[in-house]
Amino acid sequence: SAEKSLMISQYVDGGNDTDNQAIELYNPTDAAIDLQYYHITIYQNGSYTATYTIPLPIYSLAVGETYVIVYSEADADLLAKADLTTDKLSFDGNDCIQLCYENGTFIDTIYAVGNTSFIMDDEVFIRDESIVVGTRTYDVDEWVAYIPSYTEKLGIHPVSTPTVLEFIYVDRSFLDPLGGMDLVTLAYTVDGDTAAFTPGFLDNQRVRFLGVDTPESYKEDGEPDPWGPEAKEYTDSVLEAGTIIYIQSDPALGFYETYGRSLGFVWVDGVLLNYELVRLGYSYNYLGSDCTLIYGNRYLYRWFQDAEKEAQANSRGLFS
Repeated sequence: SAEKSLMISQYVDGGNDTDNQAIELYNPTDAAIDLQYYHITIYQNGSYTATYTIPLPIYSLAVGETYVIVYSEADADLLAKADLTTDKLSFDGNDCIQLCYENGTFIDTIYAVGNTSFIMDDEVFIRDESIVVGTRTYDVDEWVAYIPSYTEKLGIHPVSTPTVLEFIYVDRSFLDPLGGMDLVTLAYTVDGDTAAFTPGFLDNQRVRFLGVDTPESYKEDGEPDPWGPEAKEYTDSVLEAGTIIYIQSDPALGFYETYGRSLGFVWVDGVLLNYELVRLGYSYNYLGSDCTLIYGNRYLYRWFQDAEKEAQANSRGLFS
């Protein structure tokens, strides 16, 4: 059978405004594990020597069960989920955290010792359900990121990653300071990532799709870019077949770009066109962490990152 081991299955970093920090351990093996033979070691801020060591108690962790360690200054709701509380579980998004055997050998790690990069920061990270063994070489792709307040799955593993980006109606207008969406009708498509709609999104205020930049489908001085015509054809087909189209804003990204074009997400019959352009390989992902929209307890930019990985893994479009 495939190798399995005690492993870190969830990592909670509740953000700068909280002390909500937690680590979840999981037993995917075929036998109970006595935790007294393991400990957690934390190396803070690039240190090459251990800052904290957290011994684990005599505790038989049953097959398929989790064990939750919570920072002692965390909120009451998080503390209520703890099997162990400690003032040594202190980390801030760039600290190496290792699960070690009693002789000091580490069997699982978040980051490498000496790390100073903020990768798993101000979010909840749950190990992908396909992972059943710890790793001595940290791989961020083994982890699925959720918003920092999403702790309801702490103490439960495995957790299935949401795969469908579900439409959420926002009952505010596009230009509302909090962001919103307008119901529109297609006027014409300009390119794979730009189109005009009525009312309100015509000519100079036509919509430039957020998070994408499809190759050019037309150039006055020569051939179009590879995958440019295909991207435009796809956008054309989706918009022309669409019956209910909404243009959504994210005020954190601005309502207009330099040339006056509207910046928006385009929902067509409940499907996010911008996201599909990335997922199908017609554009790389250009959505960053400054995007504030949330779907399925995940930041939208995380969905776009995963869409690009899917396109790459399946050799679609620009990745073919």
